[in-house]
Amino acid sequence: TFFAEVGSAMWQFDETQARTIYAKAINDLRQIIMSYSSAAADAKAAQAADPDALTASFVGIGYRDPMATMGRNLLQVRRQVLLSIAQNDAELALNALADTSGLVLEDGRYGDPNDDALMQELAVMAAPRSPKRALEMALESLKKEITSRHFRILQQLNEVDGEAARTLASAMVSKAKEGKTNSYVLAEFLKSADRSLEAANKKSAKPSPYTVDDARAIAGLFADKISENPNLYDKI
Repeated sequence: TFFAEVGSAMWQFDETQARTIYAKAINDLRQIIMSYSSAAADAKAAQAADPDALTASFVGIGYRDPMATMGRNLLQVRRQVLLSIAQNDAELALNALADTSGLVLEDGRYGDPNDDALMQELAVMAAPRSPKRALEMALESLKKEITSRHFRILQQLNEVDGEAARTLASAMVSKAKEGKTNSYVLAEFLKSADRSLEAANKKSAKPSPYTVDDARAIAGLFADKISENPNLYDKI
């Protein structure tokens, strides 16, 4: 974290040196994660071989898994490092995200991390300088679900690359049509399309990444949700 912050502070004075410091931060992070992963695997194996492990898990605070706590802390450090780097070099941060994946804990166990939220945050930051890469990340994360971050990515993309923004908007509409998007996200989706289409009517405004048909489709999906739960009408 220290090296990432120093690199960010130096960026405006010497990008070459800042990149070297960023590389140091990423390498240190990678080494720490590798060491943690090895120690976590050993701890998990030892716990599995301990006949009293199951009993100990019911005793309380004193028996909570210290490796799980360490893993969660390390994930926070990783997030802080990557977001710090992304302020100036989102492409490098995205590469480091992929390079350092493979850590965490679900319900106190060891397994692959859920990097969707962090990937979307980095894609928002990457969009102004690396729109094509940001689009790739957004489309990848969209395979799982639509989140509020996708609207932020779309907005950033539309400022620099209208074609990429239209591609993402179309993919988002297609994802919503699968019928698995929750009502709150659909409400935000409808507001986003409405604001964008309205703003596009102003002089010198960017064209909307949405079409009128997109807005109608989203409205229809939300109307279906309202028919199931009339209280959702207050969300629009």
